[in-house]
Amino acid sequence: MKTLILYVSQKGFIREAAERLQKELGEDAVLCDLKKKSEGPENYDTLVFSGAFHAGKLPGKLFSYIKKHEEAFKTKKTAFLLGGADQKLYAETFKKNVPPPMADMNLFYVGGRYLPEQHGWIIRKIMTKISGKEGPLHNEKWEVVEALAKSLHP
Repeated sequence: MKTLILYVSQKGFIREAAERLQKELGEDAVLCDLKKKSEGPENYDTLVFSGAFHAGKLPGKLFSYIKKHEEAFKTKKTAFLLGGADQKLYAETFKKNVPPPMADMNLFYVGGRYLPEQHGWIIRKIMTKISGKEGPLHNEKWEVVEALAKSLHP
């Protein structure tokens, strides 16, 4: 089964999650960074979308791809690998941000990572206020990547 892993990564965490998934799935998995290129879903049996919500929205390029190829998803196995700071908000936000056929797809939450040195002072202040502490935050859930791979190719 050929799998296309589409992703948009702001600071590298989602790219790392997509690369880990590709490694788990093996040689039939292809990575596609939507910031650099777009590849159609036609030649693939399985599609995995990877991204993180920012201010309650999917990354624009990922959302545009989803809207453009919406019909193809009816015949493909699909899953979504989400990253970010707060898992509780994601399932609800996800359903509000994707077309109805996709709202019921498999949803996997891989956690997140915040490294202050990657952000400006405003974001650092906000994150310190939200988390109650200064410095990096690690909430990586790499075991979810393995679980996703097993669910796609048991």
